[in-house]
Amino acid sequence: MSASASVEEVREQLAAIRERALALEDEYEAELGQVHPEFREGAHNLVHYLALHETDTQRLRRSLRHLGLYSLAHAERNV
Repeated sequence: MSASASVEEVREQLAAIRERALALEDEYEAELGQVHPEFREGAHNLVHYLALHETDTQRLRRSLRHLGLYSLAHAERNV
């Protein structure tokens, strides 16, 4: 596996997770709108975390490790 192929694979996988996160934002738009402004950023992060958590990230984690990048081990706080 070449490094450039791995970078493209990582980009595609991250783009898919981002698309799912944005879809969940739309799905939970009413609920997010009811969150106090002080906590809204955290509420959005929770929705984004749900998108990450429902995704099988094993291949992504392997690709990140192969490239010497952060493996998402502690991504919960800042998805």
